[in-house]
Amino acid sequence: MIIGLVGGMGSIATVDYFRRLIDAFPAQKEWDRPRIIIDNRCDIPSRVRGILYGEKTKEIVASLIESIQMMIAHKCDYIVLLCNTSHYYLNAIYEQHPGYEKKIIHIIDLLAQTLNTNNVTRCRLIASEGTYLTKIYDKSLQIYNISYIENDERQTRAWIEAVKTHRVTEDIKKDFINTVNNFQEQNVILGCTELPVLYSICKNSIHKNVYDPLECTINYLTKAYYTENNTHKHYQ
Repeated sequence: MIIGLVGGMGSIATVDYFRRLIDAFPAQKEWDRPRIIIDNRCDIPSRVRGILYGEKTKEIVASLIESIQMMIAHKCDYIVLLCNTSHYYLNAIYEQHPGYEKKIIHIIDLLAQTLNTNNVTRCRLIASEGTYLTKIYDKSLQIYNISYIENDERQTRAWIEAVKTHRVTEDIKKDFINTVNNFQEQNVILGCTELPVLYSICKNSIHKNVYDPLECTINYLTKAYYTENNTHKHYQ
């Protein structure tokens, strides 16, 4: 198996995902893990500004297509776009390249399936302004009659930027912990790539059921890998 990651949106979150993906494949030898190709594409224009103001949308789509084409050229079996908001542009990508849909793992679809499996019908979605505006979670969640409440986007943006700039202060951590614990909803979705980084720092103090779409992709990829190799070894 070869896995392709379109990252760089942002880079710290990409590093965090790569570490978690490696950790999900315990191995005695390096060759016991799948090959992983990363395009840390940090030059892609802001996906959120593209949605809010129509800035450089053609450039965003073209950049994503270029990265996906590179992954396909390297014979990737599965491709993951690590940015939640980038999934808004998938329709435009598929219009130009319908075959890409077979390669790309839709992280929001996987999240919706996981929530349904766990009998979740209502949750709090923490996400960027672009994700809220485009309602990109709606189609996937509505299939299973799952509703959600949005978090304050200005507060969420502060958390996201703290991770992007590698400046997670004690105040940011306290604000995140207190806010999440005070949600009326018991189930919380981390709907931005940076949020799992912040959650990993604070999770011991959070008392909610937290769902991460990217963690869902890790579960999916490990299952696919061990199924293809007809083995599932756990090493100490």
